[in-house]
Amino acid sequence: RTPSPPSKPPKSPLHSISSTEILLSTIFTFDLPYFFPLLFSSNNTDPFAFAVFELLHDQPEEVFSFFLLHILFHELHKTKDENTLFRGVSPAMKLMRIWVKR
Repeated sequence: RTPSPPSKPPKSPLHSISSTEILLSTIFTFDLPYFFPLLFSSNNTDPFAFAVFELLHDQPEEVFSFFLLHILFHELHKTKDENTLFRGVSPAMKLMRIWVKR
């Protein structure tokens, strides 16, 4: 009888996180106040902010939606006013429009 190969331990969820997701989560966690105006202004001239936005835009749907929710919660916490948020002027709403178009 041949011994069965040792079973591999199950991968932890961290193994499936890409470096891009780590970069995005770091940026969105620590630099939200800085990135909000840059990412969503019509005259965005910051190349780093633009690159971050492009990174986010190219992510799979579940990653994109995770960051969208992250931004939504941040916006709600910041504005404390759903009416302002859902008038469509907030970054989260702009991002949601992009998500719907994808």
